[in-house]
Amino acid sequence: MRYILITASLLLACTLNPVSAVELPSLPEDLSPFMGDPERGAEPRAKHAATRTYPELDPVINVNQGNPFTDYGHFRMFKAVQSRNRSNPLRLDVDIKGSKERWQTQPWQDGDTLYFSLAAPLEDAPQPEHGFPLVVLQPGIGGVDKKNAGDQMWITEAHQRLFPSYVVYLHPQGQRTHSYMTRPDGINNIEPTAMIGHYQECIVGLAQSLPNVDSKRIYLVGHSMGGSSTWQLMLRSPELYAAAVPNAGVPPIDVHEAERLKNIPIWMMMGNDDPWSGSIPYTRTYQNLLQVGAQKVRYWEIQDIGHSSGTTDIWPVAAWLFAQRRE
Repeated sequence: MRYILITASLLLACTLNPVSAVELPSLPEDLSPFMGDPERGAEPRAKHAATRTYPELDPVINVNQGNPFTDYGHFRMFKAVQSRNRSNPLRLDVDIKGSKERWQTQPWQDGDTLYFSLAAPLEDAPQPEHGFPLVVLQPGIGGVDKKNAGDQMWITEAHQRLFPSYVVYLHPQGQRTHSYMTRPDGINNIEPTAMIGHYQECIVGLAQSLPNVDSKRIYLVGHSMGGSSTWQLMLRSPELYAAAVPNAGVPPIDVHEAERLKNIPIWMMMGNDDPWSGSIPYTRTYQNLLQVGAQKVRYWEIQDIGHSSGTTDIWPVAAWLFAQRRE
């Protein structure tokens, strides 16, 4: 067994004294500023995909059918959903000042392969019945060889009052989590590296070592390389994760892979104009998940944005994640 050093301040942060409940914001009644064009299809020729060919897509059902925040299905959303303007009702009015100090960065094993930054729940956070969720944030390629956690929204006081949790940010050292491949049919695919194994060992080690963790509420969130990593972690151990939010990156596009993932609640997000492949691979993955009987898959295909991560930290995402618990 590999052990992780948990500092005294993190342990003290788990001395729990219940506080009064904090109410969730309300979703806007008028969703039209967020709902995209249901007739607009996936982009077949995104910027860096001009030489690729893709097989024809079967008709996609359930495009903009229902509420994109509460119903499962395929929704085309305007880029307004990702706005970081404080007037955006999907954003918490938070002050990130001082939040960075809550991260404590430590090496995993000897640190040659992986570091992680960890933030504990607030000292006075009320403990959930089964313990605190563990939210796993995974960076894009820009996070390789770095030891500073970029995402702060998840650990701000306002966010933690609504969604008390442990949050871990992974810092891969020396290599990516995967290498890119192009299949004979022209679709971009990936081959996971040993880093995915290190990711999983770290996640399992934290879940076992931290006090008051609900092992049935481990959530994955990732963008770009982190989005690809999210898919690969789910494929590696689908029984470990309660829910996932992969944004961009390369998804699994084979039906037999979808079969392994069909029981995991997944909120997929992809820019319609993503510069690497457009949204066609994500659309194909969504179709495959439906084909194998997945019941809890939401797919946001966001119009007129490229390789953006701005939708993973809106509060409805956290509210959805925290409602999921593995049986």
